[in-house]
Amino acid sequence: MNSDPYTTIDQDGWIYSHHDGNTTHVADIHNGNVTNTHNDLLGHAGTDGNVYDAHNHVIGCVDTQGQVFDSAGHHVSDTTLGSAGAAAYLLCVYNGNVS
Repeated sequence: MNSDPYTTIDQDGWIYSHHDGNTTHVADIHNGNVTNTHNDLLGHAGTDGNVYDAHNHVIGCVDTQGQVFDSAGHHVSDTTLGSAGAAAYLLCVYNGNVS
């Protein structure tokens, strides 16, 4: 069992958090915008590889190898989905802004 939280995004843009064997729908991503299940904007995936919070502050980024970094430059995850995957992880798991 994977105890580290991670996210997946389905074909409809639903973001799921996976932790300790539990899967929860936590947010959605459409046109780069990430909203929680109450439709509150959490932030967005930039076309520049950066991830922005709801106040348009950079909270992290993804490089061309799919490595996700927080705003301090620490490698925190990996993704195959570019800035959308980075946004899902940083906004919904790493920063925990889903409620």
